Amino acid sequence: MSRQVCKRCNRIFDGNKVGYCDKCYDKNEKEYNLILEYLKKNPDAIVLEIIDKTGVSLKTLNRFVEEGGLSYTESNIKPEDIESGEYLKIISRILKGRGKFHTSITDDW
Repeated sequence: MSRQVCKRCNRIFDGNKVGYCDKCYDKNEKEYNLILEYLKKNPDAIVLEIIDKTGVSLKTLNRFVEEGGLSYTESNIKPEDIESGEYLKIISRILKGRGKFHTSITDDW
């Protein structure tokens, strides 16, 4: 059996077809299923909302997209939503709830 470096934790392990050690494979399965369940209930969720509500990191979310398990779609956000400030209120609420992020919006935005 060949040795591989885990795509998630970078540990060396006895190779397999998926490229993840057993521990990370289990984490991926749990996080992937968590995202799928959230999206079933909230099909129009934006990325920040998915991260906030599931606790799955953006890095992990992007890895699922790269591997083909998830895909990004065009947003349903309309220009009038942005102009009215509703979209910004939603993002601001999500970011404040996490406590780890902050944002600043300029007039150029």
